[in-house]
Amino acid sequence: MLPEDVIITGSAAGEAFDQLQQSVSSELTLSKDENGKVTYKKVNSGAELSKDAQQLANAIDDGSVINQIHAENSTTTSEGDLMVGEAFMGNEISIEGEHLSTVTTNQEVNPEVFGAVGEGNGSPGADMLHEVTEAYQGGLISQKKNEGSGNANAPGSAYGKAHRRATSQSGRIYERIFDASGNVMQMNTDGSYPAGVSGAEWYVKDRRGNETVVQRLGGN
Repeated sequence: MLPEDVIITGSAAGEAFDQLQQSVSSELTLSKDENGKVTYKKVNSGAELSKDAQQLANAIDDGSVINQIHAENSTTTSEGDLMVGEAFMGNEISIEGEHLSTVTTNQEVNPEVFGAVGEGNGSPGADMLHEVTEAYQGGLISQKKNEGSGNANAPGSAYGKAHRRATSQSGRIYERIFDASGNVMQMNTDGSYPAGVSGAEWYVKDRRGNETVVQRLGGN
């Protein structure tokens, strides 16, 4: 087994780790060393893990998929694109073995946004767990194809399948856009932004319809 399987780095790594721990606290006790490597111990050694906790355990135990989770409280990715909580940044085949290739995955997360999302949806930590397992599932897909993947927007990306195979997110994130006077605008029918957009906000809604804004850009 390779020495590093799930690694959390970045200026907000501590927040990301705490949210990951929160997501599986009843089943796994996690630890993170100074290099960001995450390990675990079962809370009840004789108990069978839930599907979600087992996915995380698999990601940590599987030394052939090295999951790099970079945590910054940023609204843009390392490539300068808009980010609302997370970004699937793809993966690459790092070692070609005789029978099995090793894959290094790259995932970017914003724990500040995810903290608000999880609390607003009533499932703290679920979104961080989703991101770690999404990175892992993307790695497994690329490993099977023996071909690396681009980011979520790249042609042929493993993102779609990885997103569906990962653990569930806490809930939906909605978007609202504004003109310079603060009036709400509508997206174009193709999902693109119309001319005159000055600001945007992203929010979640609880079961009663109460909104929690998790990220804002521009003025409104």
